[in-house]
Amino acid sequence: MKRLVLAVMFVLTAFLLTSPVLSAQTLVLSLTDPLGDDRGLGTYTYPKADVFKPGVFDITKFEIYLTEDKVIFKVFVKDLGGNPWNGPNGFSMQYIQIYVHTTLKNVFMRMDTIGLNVVIRSDYGWHFALLLAPGWGEVPVPKGERAALYYANGTVIAQNDILKVYAVPEENAVVAEVSKAALPDVDNIAMWKVLVFLTSYDGFGPMKVRPVGVEAEEWVVGGGRELAKAILAGIEPRVMDLLAPTAEEQYEWLSGFDVERKLLAMVPGID
Repeated sequence: MKRLVLAVMFVLTAFLLTSPVLSAQTLVLSLTDPLGDDRGLGTYTYPKADVFKPGVFDITKFEIYLTEDKVIFKVFVKDLGGNPWNGPNGFSMQYIQIYVHTTLKNVFMRMDTIGLNVVIRSDYGWHFALLLAPGWGEVPVPKGERAALYYANGTVIAQNDILKVYAVPEENAVVAEVSKAALPDVDNIAMWKVLVFLTSYDGFGPMKVRPVGVEAEEWVVGGGRELAKAILAGIEPRVMDLLAPTAEEQYEWLSGFDVERKLLAMVPGID
């Protein structure tokens, strides 16, 4: 009996020594998004190609986790839709952009977005952004197709050991793991303000974003006739869904452009 106990202890010790150490994850933020609001400003329809399954552009939840050495951002959608074009990061159709306003004061921040044709309200201006793309090649988006970490000062880090991006198909989720050392103000992470956008990835589209037309086509998002003037003015929002308390607020925010003055819609973040 004594020998059996010793043998079991030996096996357990060997297992623990050879198994990877799992970092404990602390949930910092969890926000849900309304189902069925993947309609841009309320009028958008999916492109007509069969690959665009219902729900592939519908955010359902957003979470931030903290580990000993990483900050983990997790975006859930209704249906990832598989990986029809074999994106290296495990997804093909989604293009997720996360903009973060930290608690830092008197530091440079930006109000623009990268290819979405909307601007961010000044009290939510971003200090860093995560552009989560399918991941082909080595050049970061929007020039290339690799996911990237953008700082407001223009510094860019293409997906590497500092930034890891991957899909979790069984959860219909896209995950970005970022080294804590690469991010500012992590000690105050609970007070960050975030904006999360989901659009349709298009390797041939402007800034890698699928264009919006009046009518949906095989590879074009339909915006509706009421969007015709905005499209002509070049100010149509190129967003399918964003993190918002209600669908109505999302539609209101994205409808806030001004055709006469050619002003883009302005979007606030989530505290």
